[in-house]
Amino acid sequence: MLQIFDIELDAEPKDVTSEWLSEKIGDTVKIHGSWINSKSYEGVNNEFPWHNELRTGENREPLEGTHSAIIWYNGEENCGGSLDVIKQDGSIENILFQVGKLIVFDIEFFHRVNHYSSVIPRVSLNMTISYGKVES
Repeated sequence: MLQIFDIELDAEPKDVTSEWLSEKIGDTVKIHGSWINSKSYEGVNNEFPWHNELRTGENREPLEGTHSAIIWYNGEENCGGSLDVIKQDGSIENILFQVGKLIVFDIEFFHRVNHYSSVIPRVSLNMTISYGKVES
């Protein structure tokens, strides 16, 4: 599953709660972990390579949850930084960077972030969540 929402950014990344995210998505959500990515152009390629939050092929523990969620908070549009997601059918969806987008996809889906060419930081809140019927 891949879902894309246009949302109002009425909470700072540090204030995002399971309840706030549940309201935006329209279903019950539990946040297991979160981190902020901030990148800007500093003269070198700054893309994030293909990966998933199960950490397939890595020598690290998988992250908890059933889905990945990304909220784009800040940055300059039309300067790259798009997200590619390999969906269950093997096709690649390219999601153009736009402040106020919330992207939710299965935790096992491989994804990457393409090169971003602005000096204005591209800031995202990244989360692993359980979605739908979740236990507290």
